[in-house]
Amino acid sequence: MLAEIQTRHDAALNEWRTHYEGKLNQEALSRLNAMLPFFAECQEDKRLCASAYLPEAFRRTVVQEIISAMEALKIENPDVIHRAQVVDNQLRELLTPTDFLWASILQPVYPEDTFWCSTADPPIPSHDLSTRRLVGRIDSAGGVFDRIDSPGTAKPVVRRRLDDLGGA
Repeated sequence: MLAEIQTRHDAALNEWRTHYEGKLNQEALSRLNAMLPFFAECQEDKRLCASAYLPEAFRRTVVQEIISAMEALKIENPDVIHRAQVVDNQLRELLTPTDFLWASILQPVYPEDTFWCSTADPPIPSHDLSTRRLVGRIDSAGGVFDRIDSPGTAKPVVRRRLDDLGGA
């Protein structure tokens, strides 16, 4: 059955190759461009930068998956690669190492050398070390863990299902 599904997928991909390539390029560039406001916010407010990073980490993770798919299909787009490098350089200026951001069951799927932004986040500014920030992480069962970050702590405080939040 899996072989049949793979055969159908390959046939559809071959039939729609040009469209597929265009969508991959468009999606990668769109997601990278959507990160630009984050960098502007980080310049204005370091505390906001720290609390707004998770969606950007997810966005960059998706872009890396798109780049991997493009490489597997031998699709070359220097603009996507260049734009990703520019975003990565900006992220590297902002981020410091931290624990894996997503549910631990996903860690083998997202190796640190390729998905390095999944093991980094912006530090809380030193004048805000007493400030706590609420962040959410999706776990493998589709639940959301809210956790309060304080220096050196990470405590799950509420676990909710995505469907309780109106999500998928």
